[in-house]
Amino acid sequence: MLKVRPLLDQVLFFINTKMKYTLLCFLLLVIGSCSSSIEFDKAGWAVKDDMVYPNRKNMLADLMGNHQLKGLSYNKLIALLGEPQGQVPAGGIWYTIEENYGLDIDPVSSKILLFEFNSTSTVVRFRTEEYKK
Repeated sequence: MLKVRPLLDQVLFFINTKMKYTLLCFLLLVIGSCSSSIEFDKAGWAVKDDMVYPNRKNMLADLMGNHQLKGLSYNKLIALLGEPQGQVPAGGIWYTIEENYGLDIDPVSSKILLFEFNSTSTVVRFRTEEYKK
């Protein structure tokens, strides 16, 4: 007589295993496609909603990775990114990437993109900095 129970267990195990791998692949696909990185463009970078720049955080990786920023003159950098939000006494400028206010009137954390220039006003370094209250 054929033992149906062990055969049924093997079939169910195979289906469950296959479904687990399918579900895992689906979840990885969904997580991977949820990347919030978007391509840099000047108009999107300049968008300001109330006190925040909603696109800058998502454009930052593309801007820093795919655009030649080091070696740009001050004027070309301003033409690309617009007027900076602040200046550094040592001869640098910075752009606000994001600010979080929480329940406070002042920012509780912020992230900026900082540019440093040499004596000929050419970008020699750029980096992000984060501040927390």
